[in-house]
Amino acid sequence: MSEPAKIRLRLDHPLDLPTTLDGGQAFRWRQANGWWEAPLGRTVVRLRHVESDGDELEVRQSGAGGAMSESNLRRYLGLDDPIATSLTALASSGIPRGELLHAEGVHLLRQDSWETLVSFILSQNSNGPRIRKNVEDIAREAGEQFGSDGSTVYAFPEPSALADFGEERLRKLKISYRAPHLIAAARMIARHEIDLVGLSVDDFDTA
Repeated sequence: MSEPAKIRLRLDHPLDLPTTLDGGQAFRWRQANGWWEAPLGRTVVRLRHVESDGDELEVRQSGAGGAMSESNLRRYLGLDDPIATSLTALASSGIPRGELLHAEGVHLLRQDSWETLVSFILSQNSNGPRIRKNVEDIAREAGEQFGSDGSTVYAFPEPSALADFGEERLRKLKISYRAPHLIAAARMIARHEIDLVGLSVDDFDTA
């Protein structure tokens, strides 16, 4: 992708970008020069909120993976999810409305299942900054390198790549006792013993 692909996404519900992108759901989003940016696969996505006739997100994309479609971006960001409906249900269950006000602009990200699983394993007995560093270190050392707007970016490694990377090298990244659990998960998924894609579309009871 040579020139950044540019689109605008309509916002039908409030969206709090800092809390949604940097509130503990995902660990690769950064704020720089007024934009929120992160590599999603081999594409770097940049977002910022703009005011026009209605609320919108300005989106720019660049990198080796090609631009995500508008529908995939909306799904990833949960833009079409009626968050107000969920908050109303919580309020009706007895949670004080005032306790829910801070959540009105939060959306549930539909992230890559594999990267989410790795982040969850890394989160055990850890904290946000450390998880963020662990995720970035894994991407830098085991992920595929690509260019975006003149910068070098690292995609998050596929399960087979992390399995080949090995436990010893992971431990050198200060992953500590989490390393064997990550390698075990990577091997099971690489061997198709676990179907993360299938789990992601199953309902809660089935999964």
